[in-house]
Amino acid sequence: MSRSILGLDIRDEAVSVVAVRRGIRDIRVEQCVHVPVEPGDDMETGWRNALEVVSGQIDLSSSSCAVAFPADRASYRNIRLPFKNKKKIRQILPFELEPELAIMDFFPGVELYEGYGSTEAGIVTVLKPEDQLRRLGSIGFETLGTDFVKILDEDGNEVAVGEVGELYSRGPMLFDEYYKLPEKTAESFKGGWFSAGDLATRDEDGFYQIVDRKDNMIITGGENVYPSDIEEVIGNHECVFDCAVVGLPDDKWGEKVAAVIIRKPGLDESKINEETIRECCKSRMAGFKRPKEIIFIDEDEMPRTPTGKILHRKLREKFRK
Repeated sequence: MSRSILGLDIRDEAVSVVAVRRGIRDIRVEQCVHVPVEPGDDMETGWRNALEVVSGQIDLSSSSCAVAFPADRASYRNIRLPFKNKKKIRQILPFELEPELAIMDFFPGVELYEGYGSTEAGIVTVLKPEDQLRRLGSIGFETLGTDFVKILDEDGNEVAVGEVGELYSRGPMLFDEYYKLPEKTAESFKGGWFSAGDLATRDEDGFYQIVDRKDNMIITGGENVYPSDIEEVIGNHECVFDCAVVGLPDDKWGEKVAAVIIRKPGLDESKINEETIRECCKSRMAGFKRPKEIIFIDEDEMPRTPTGKILHRKLREKFRK
C-alpha cells in the first residue's frame, strides 16, 4: 500500500527518505529512497538498518530530509542518527507528514505559517515556511512581540532542554482575567505568565513541541504517561478509525491507562479486538504505558468539540463509573 506525497509514492511497508530543497516559490524533490522494513524487525532495528542504508545514498549537503515510517510503526525518537548533519533530519510519522506537505503541494507558491496560541494569550509561537520541512511537528518559536516562552515544572522552575513541562507565555495580547472566576485566573498564572494547560518541550535550537494537554496526563504507579504517545501507536493500526486514551481509577496503580477505540467503518469486528490492540502496543511502548482496559465504541459515541477535538474529560466521566 502507498500514499502520494509531493507526487511520490510513500510506501507503507518501507521507510521512505525524501531529500527536498525548498525554494522561494516551491519545493523540489531531489532524491527519494525506499528501504523495506522486515516484518520481524522491531522499531529500533528497522530504523537503524534503514538509515544506515540511506546514509550512503542521500546527499544532505544542500537539502533537508523528511523520513516517513510505515503507517503501523511508531517513530523511535531517541535513536542516534548515522548522518553527519543531524539538524537536517526530521523523524516523523506519515500522519504528521501529510497535512503540511499536502497543503504546500496543493497550493504551489503559497508559504505556510503555523501559529500556536489561545483565546487568552493570542498567538504565542509560529512555525515559519523555511522551517516547515525540517521541523514538522513543531510549533516553532516565539512570535514577534511575545516574551520568551517558559517551560516550567510543578514547582515553577524552568525545565532542562528536551524535558516536558507546562508552557507559559506573556505578551501584548494576553488577557487580564477570567470574568468572575478568580480561582481559575489564579491557577492559570505564575508571576504574570499564563498557561493554557499545554505540556511541551524545547529543543537545543529553541523550537517548541506540544506533548499533550496537562489535564490529559495519566499518572500510573508514579509514572507520567502522555496519551498522545499511545494514541499515535494505536491510531496508526490499519483497523482503527480513531482512538482516545484516558486515565481511569485503579486500586493498585492509582490510575490505569484505558484506550477508547472506534473501528474502521464496515470492518469485520473479528479483525480487531482487545488482543489485537495489546499486540499492537506490546513491542512499541513500555509496559506501564500499555492500555490495561480497551473499550470499543461507535463513531457517534465519541464526545467532541464543535471543531472535532475529542473531549477526554467526557470519556473519563463516562467510563470511570
